[in-house]
Amino acid sequence: MTPLPNNPTAGESRGGSSPGREANSWVLKLKLEVSLLHQLYVLAQTESLILEEKEFSELEKVVSRKKAIVEDLGRQPDFSQLSEPERRLELSEMSVQDRETLAGLKREAQHLLKALERVEERNLQTLKDLRAGSLASLQDLSLLKGLSQAYQPTRFSSSQVFDRTE
Repeated sequence: MTPLPNNPTAGESRGGSSPGREANSWVLKLKLEVSLLHQLYVLAQTESLILEEKEFSELEKVVSRKKAIVEDLGRQPDFSQLSEPERRLELSEMSVQDRETLAGLKREAQHLLKALERVEERNLQTLKDLRAGSLASLQDLSLLKGLSQAYQPTRFSSSQVFDRTE
């Protein structure tokens, strides 16, 4: 059996850990991941509000916090990294209650991931729309500047007028 993440290798003692402790460990790890996904989802919704209100001063903070959470999620051990026989062994050593808890947490995580994906897609589209609008505004400003310069009367100083009439 290959080693479990953050656990002793297969040939080493688990320090008296029981199957219940291993199951509890996986339940706690998955609860942490679900908690991080909740935080990420709330931040994505906050980002939506910032984009809608065009309060961009807060956007960098939110994006930075989201990035930190994604990094935390990436550091979490992943039950799916175990081989199929290892997963079966881990699951067989768990109580029915722990397996049900894991299954519920997995469903919650999947639901959060789908909801998060929808919010992030909407945020991306909003950013694209804002960008296109900004580019159009810049083009409009450039055009208006050119037009205003074309219609401004030439200003002469009185000495220029006087010099031409002599």
